[in-house]
Amino acid sequence: MAGRSYLWCWPSAEDGQQKWVTQDQATLVTQHGRLVKTLLGGDNLIEVNNLAADPLIKPAQIVDGAIWTRTMGWTGVPAGTLRHRTLSLQMGWHRYRQSRQR
Repeated sequence: MAGRSYLWCWPSAEDGQQKWVTQDQATLVTQHGRLVKTLLGGDNLIEVNNLAADPLIKPAQIVDGAIWTRTMGWTGVPAGTLRHRTLSLQMGWHRYRQSRQR
């Protein structure tokens, strides 16, 4: 279809990371299902630290309330600017109630 862009990926695995290269040569790198690096031709995620402590490495062992803290680095605007942010994620199991209609 004209005017539409499609994502075609060719995955490869290296050092526990999966690299996905699209038809237009953009690269996405994932590890345990998390995006850890991009090469998109513009702003990019360049690093995520503390990946060894990522709870998704062993999802069956995630403890309710566990916290994962990591620092992410990315290129920004203006071009060439490097930015970092430290983020924390608290893991939790959400319980949903079903409402019954009578």
